[in-house]
Amino acid sequence: MPTVACWFLMAPPWESAARVQGSVRQCDAIEPPINTAWEKSPSLTICRRRGDPEQFAPIVMTDWSMASFDGKKYQARFDLLAEQGQNVHGEASFVAEFSPVAVLDVGCGTGRVSIELARRGIETLGIDPDPSMIEEAIRLAPELKWIQQDAVDLDLDRVFDVVIMAGNVPLFCAEDRRDMLVRTSARHVAPGGHLVAGFQLEIDRGMGAYSKTTFSQSCSRAGLLEVAWYATWDKQPVGVLDDYGVAVFQRQSGS
Repeated sequence: MPTVACWFLMAPPWESAARVQGSVRQCDAIEPPINTAWEKSPSLTICRRRGDPEQFAPIVMTDWSMASFDGKKYQARFDLLAEQGQNVHGEASFVAEFSPVAVLDVGCGTGRVSIELARRGIETLGIDPDPSMIEEAIRLAPELKWIQQDAVDLDLDRVFDVVIMAGNVPLFCAEDRRDMLVRTSARHVAPGGHLVAGFQLEIDRGMGAYSKTTFSQSCSRAGLLEVAWYATWDKQPVGVLDDYGVAVFQRQSGS
């Protein structure tokens, strides 16, 4: 698996759908994408019952074949969820509560978060290194701004009210580059603005596990102050679900 870049490919749609639903994670209708870009992975991420019939947990994929992503097939999964009446905009709703004017979407994938935020009147810029993801984002919303690039090397010479990393973005970055990912993202946070990130905790997707402590330390070194940690995008408190975290850090005004 290449480690020269941070691959910002969002979590599988059946997992993301579970997250935006909060503590009751509705994902039983979604099947592993056999015969799609995921078929080369030795273990597929699906959802399984945990004992409580309303609780589901992801089966972790240990070797993601990132180079074989197909933006159109990936987007089709979210389209299916939306057609089934599921809320696929939990991350966008979370970010919108900050009333941002401009948002940088790091690891934007096919643009799901950015497109929804733009629909709500917020300026967005999406960045992702995968060409098929960016191609699909451009197809869906050609009027918005998209950049195909590794965010670790990003320097836009501007700042945003919110920088969001949704869908396990840090987990697709080599361990020795994650601190730089946070620093680069933080550099684009405006004074008084926020860095928001959601990812699975202590789960190794082949690039090394990531903890709240490690992420928090990187944010501190980047000059950000911790505001809150949640267990889900609908702000369930930490402890309800221990395998996922949504972090909110802020740059102080004047810093």
